[in-house]
Amino acid sequence: MKVLFIENAGLLSAGAFHSLIALVKKLDQYNVQSYIALPDRAEGCQLLKKNHIEYFPLRACAYSQMISQNASFLEKIKMPFKDIIVKKEAAKLAKYVKNNYIDVIHENTSACYIGYYAAKKSGAKHVWHIREFMEEDFGAALWKRNRAIKMFNNSDAIIAISKAIEQKYWNDIADKNKIHLIYNGVDIQKFYIEEHPVFDKNGITVLCVGRVCAGKGQDIVVTAAGILYKTRNIKIEVLLAGTYDTDTYEKIMDIAKEYDITDQVKFLGQCNDIMSIYLKTDILCMASKCEAFGRVTVEAMLAGCLVVGANSGGTKEIINDGE
Repeated sequence: MKVLFIENAGLLSAGAFHSLIALVKKLDQYNVQSYIALPDRAEGCQLLKKNHIEYFPLRACAYSQMISQNASFLEKIKMPFKDIIVKKEAAKLAKYVKNNYIDVIHENTSACYIGYYAAKKSGAKHVWHIREFMEEDFGAALWKRNRAIKMFNNSDAIIAISKAIEQKYWNDIADKNKIHLIYNGVDIQKFYIEEHPVFDKNGITVLCVGRVCAGKGQDIVVTAAGILYKTRNIKIEVLLAGTYDTDTYEKIMDIAKEYDITDQVKFLGQCNDIMSIYLKTDILCMASKCEAFGRVTVEAMLAGCLVVGANSGGTKEIINDGE
C-alpha cells in the first residue's frame, strides 16, 4: 500500500508533525510505502531528510481551514485567496498521486484540506486525522465550518486522537462507523528511563514543553511558582521549552517580576534534545486549556518525571489522579 500524508505546516515544535514521523516509521514495518507533502519552506523538511522519508514540496498555504476567532479584516480577506491556491495546488498533487499509484491520502490535521481535493481529483481514498481543538485550545475555528463538516462526512475515514476529540465531532458525522479513536503512538524505547530520581537536588524543577502562548497555560504555571515562593518560600525553577514571541515573553516575565522570581523562569526556545531536559526535570506540567492529546505528557511519564495536567481534553484520559 502507498500512502501520501499531508502535513499542514511542518513545524519542528508541533506534536502533530512528530506524531506523523513516528507513524510513518512504524508503517514501514508493515510494508506501507509513505510519502509526505508539506509546504516548501517548512522547517521540518530537514527532519524528513534525516529519516530518509520521501516528500513532495507544496506552495499551499498552511492553516487554510483554520481562522482566528479574533481575526483581523486582513486575515479574513486572505482566506478566499488561500482557497484558490489550495485548489490549484490540489490539481498538481492529484497528478503526483496518480503518477506514483498512491492508494490513500491522509490529511494530518483538520486545519487544511488540500488532500481532500487531491483525493477527489485522483480517485484515491481520503482519511482525516483530527489532532486539535481549535476553539478551546487555539482560539480559532474552522473556516466555512459547514463546508468543512461536509468534507469530513464525504471522506472515507476519520481518526480522532482522543475520546475528547471524538466526542466534539460525534454529532457532526452522519456515519459513526467512519470515526476511529486512535491515540498518538509514542516511541517507548526513545523516551523510557528506568530510573529517574526526582527531588534529589536543591529546589524543584518544573518543565512545560510546547509552543509558549496563552492557550498552553505557561502563565498559570509561572503564577503558581510565584505564589509558592511568596507564601511558602518554595523555590521552583520553571523551564519553558518551545518557541515564543516577544509579547508572550514579556507577559510571562511581568508575572515573574510581580512575584520576584525572574531568575527562576527560563525560556529554552526550541529544544532538539528534549531527553536531556526531561532528565533535569522533577515535574512536567501540561497546563494547556484543552490539549487534544499531549505527546509530551506521555513522553515525560516514560522518562520518569512526575506529571501534573489540566483536567480537560485528552490530558485527563492519560493521567489518573494520584497515580
